[in-house]
Amino acid sequence: MNPEHLLDDLIPTPAEPAGTTEPDDTFDVPAELRRISADVARIRRGQQPPPGWWAEQQQARQCLEAVVATELSTTPLARIADLAALADLADLVEQPAAAGSGRRRPRHRGRVEDITQEIEGFRLFGCVLYLAGHPVSAEFWWKIGAGARDRTSAWCLYLHHLGRGEIREARLWFEQSV
Repeated sequence: MNPEHLLDDLIPTPAEPAGTTEPDDTFDVPAELRRISADVARIRRGQQPPPGWWAEQQQARQCLEAVVATELSTTPLARIADLAALADLADLVEQPAAAGSGRRRPRHRGRVEDITQEIEGFRLFGCVLYLAGHPVSAEFWWKIGAGARDRTSAWCLYLHHLGRGEIREARLWFEQSV
């Protein structure tokens, strides 16, 4: 076996189906793009009904907006201020160890109440960002909350991805939310 062709020798070459030896050059990409653009224009003008999946995506976006509005409207402003005060940046920085101990102080106080409040804060901050028109940033914070097993954050991610037509990601977050 020639070392230069070792990989070629190990990977079998797929057999070509009968009648497909010539590439199909009949597909006109610019014409198809013009057709798709015309279809979208007709849908926007109401001259043609949208495909079924468009309605599902729109429904997911509306549902996410309702969840975000509910999260923010049912959380008292004083509670949001408490969560903001909890996220003191000094607590997030590792403190150096006492001289000679060789250990660092933990970055988190470790109280269960604080951790639970921070998880809620991640979700609410994601909701605020989504409402402010920053869905990518909201997704980041919801992922942190969902990673901490916050089901509402996972549900927000499910609706967010479903609204963007990202079905694989939507399924993943749906499974995390239930």
